[in-house]
Amino acid sequence: MEGYPYTWTKGRRAPNPTEERLDRALATQQWLDAVQDSNLIDLPMEGYPYTWTKGRRAPNPTEERLDRALATQQWLDEFPQYKFMNAIADRSDHSPILIHLSHVQKEVKARIFKFENAWLEEPNLNDVVKGGWNRELHNPLLAKLQTCTEDLEVWGAKIRSRFKKSIAEFREEMEQNRDHSSELCLQKYQLAREKLSLVLKQEEDYWRQRSKTHWLRDGDSNTKFFHAVASARKKKNHITQLSNNDGVMIQEHQGKCNIAKNYFEQLFQQEEGHEDEITCLINHRVSNEDNCSLIREFEIDEFREALFSMHSDKAPGPDGLNPAFYKRFWDLCGVEIFNTSKQWLQQGCFPPQINETNIVLIPKVENPTSMKDLRPISLCNVLYKIISKVLANRLKPLLTSVKLGAK
Repeated sequence: MEGYPYTWTKGRRAPNPTEERLDRALATQQWLDAVQDSNLIDLPMEGYPYTWTKGRRAPNPTEERLDRALATQQWLDEFPQYKFMNAIADRSDHSPILIHLSHVQKEVKARIFKFENAWLEEPNLNDVVKGGWNRELHNPLLAKLQTCTEDLEVWGAKIRSRFKKSIAEFREEMEQNRDHSSELCLQKYQLAREKLSLVLKQEEDYWRQRSKTHWLRDGDSNTKFFHAVASARKKKNHITQLSNNDGVMIQEHQGKCNIAKNYFEQLFQQEEGHEDEITCLINHRVSNEDNCSLIREFEIDEFREALFSMHSDKAPGPDGLNPAFYKRFWDLCGVEIFNTSKQWLQQGCFPPQINETNIVLIPKVENPTSMKDLRPISLCNVLYKIISKVLANRLKPLLTSVKLGAK
């Protein structure tokens, strides 16, 4: 850097001000470019967030994170259960950073059914879903969907995790039939190439769905990128420990579950109240004409529009069926979804399965240790989302006039 060597001053008017160079824009940008070009990943650190302290005994010490650990995706695949921690230094102003590679016992979880978008490329997917849907034509909507998910779960288990094996087989077949002088070899080569493209597309869809990367264009071949993002998300979202009401850190899985359960039971505890005390103070803002628009007969196009406005990769609810499933099979089940949903709305009552929701905890900070460090989001069933969107779309045109009326 040219010019004055320091970029930060403390106590400028004092006889001996403190001066340091804290800003290194060019060097930092060059370092970031080097990290990106090398395909390195900045590992999340557990423990205290700063690794360097100046003036430890001063009232306001200076603290920064100067030390980091970088790894390649290959290393992360080799050591998925690593621990990167900030340790304690007794005399030095730099804290030692430690990486533990010891084996960590993996938590065994029961597999939960989720519709895989990679299945959309399977030629016999339609037969599986239609077979489950039409097995008992007189069954209600939710029973038909349950039959479909059971058939998909059995069918999907046979084709799960076959990408690497199939890719290797098709590439080997292409290598064996590269002789363009033979018409038979040329046909085999072309067929293997088409199959390889299909499996590569399925593998990309598989990892895209797990990475939750919705901004990248469809068709971009970024399987490695999606895999890296999905691995980083899984590591970042893993809750290693939580403090209970007594301030004791709990690392055991069931103990963490109990802390979360107790927290939400207290947070969402029902209290007695009288809504009339509030609603009687609110002036009417919806005109008779607006009200007629709100309570008019539902149309199937409203439900289709609500569904197709959702992103296909959005996480499913407890039933495991995401928007991609309903979009693909709208022609098969759309009419029944419309008729059943309209009946629920008219009755003003939903089956318990529709209201079931998965609560997922998203860290608001690195290495969360308290339930307050976690942001809960609700993963609802797509059927519930469709009905909610239909009602919301009817309200949208009236919001401006209602807001103006409130003024």
